[in-house]
Amino acid sequence: EGISPKYMMGKQKNSGTLYTYGIVTIIKPNADGSINDSEIFMSKSEFTDLHKHIKNSLDYKHLVIFTNRAIEMTESAKPSDVTIIKVPTALIDHS
Repeated sequence: EGISPKYMMGKQKNSGTLYTYGIVTIIKPNADGSINDSEIFMSKSEFTDLHKHIKNSLDYKHLVIFTNRAIEMTESAKPSDVTIIKVPTALIDHS
């Protein structure tokens, strides 16, 4: 089972043989700037499945998620090997 096409993924080599994985999950706004409510939230189970899939890679060290989506999880529940970077919707092409 692979990563869903709604994600873009890459990885950058750290020291030795370990990599930091990067996931981009961006919801493109509608022409009026709104975002569909059904797409804006990343459930805790979606996050957990994604993290577990990436973490199973033998060369895994860290995961960085770039997103404009809301992730249904408290900061204290976020695994220490994950960084979440919020991307402002204003920076996303509306065309």
